Amino acid sequence: MRVEVTAVLDPDRRLIHFESAVGSADAFVHGTAPLVRGVLDVEVDIPDEVESWEVVEGGQSAVVGDENGRVRIVGEVLSFDVEDRIVSLRVGGDVLLVELADRPVENLVGARLSMDVPQIHLYELNL
Repeated sequence: MRVEVTAVLDPDRRLIHFESAVGSADAFVHGTAPLVRGVLDVEVDIPDEVESWEVVEGGQSAVVGDENGRVRIVGEVLSFDVEDRIVSLRVGGDVLLVELADRPVENLVGARLSMDVPQIHLYELNL
């Protein structure tokens, strides 16, 4: 995902605020490049199982942060591993791998999911 760093919130923890084609949020950046305002190509990671999610009708892909640092992500399920609870989620032009909390779920392929996560991590890509 291509993001634009609009603010460095905490350089010691590598916490930034970013904007992208699908929205904006705060995130922790992993990598060696100095944190400055500008464009980064990153892989988005949700570090923990997602416990809060729901199937939604319609709408567009989104990554939207709130004032408490939580992030809502909306995207389309491309694949779903029922046993491991791993979802491939298309968000805009990118695909995220997301682990859902262990609870009964139906086949989600083709569904649009909305999920709330406490934080996201961005890993720099060297393109």
